[in-house]
Amino acid sequence: TPLFSSTRFSFSSQEGSLPVFADKLMFQDMLSALLEQFAVSRIDQISLETGKNGMEILLLVAPGGDGKPFRLRETKMLYFQHSMKIAGGKFDRIIVDEKEIYRFIFS
Repeated sequence: TPLFSSTRFSFSSQEGSLPVFADKLMFQDMLSALLEQFAVSRIDQISLETGKNGMEILLLVAPGGDGKPFRLRETKMLYFQHSMKIAGGKFDRIIVDEKEIYRFIFS
């Protein structure tokens, strides 16, 4: 069974084109790894949203669906933070309305 066969994705953009300077392959690997963590945890809906916060360009990735709790392990958080730093950005987690949102941040 394909990993994302039962996963629904939604995408929205608050802004138009948002150019970033980063290592493309490293970023793609990080995004894929995060999405895979959701999929193996049986998160059936994932939302992705792009936007800006001042001079920062953001990609927000949030698990959704049937309300299953999800929390990325601390070792994975450290891995993503370190890898995104190498790629030219930052990675963090915020909580909004008791829901975790993972942010890829580029300056």
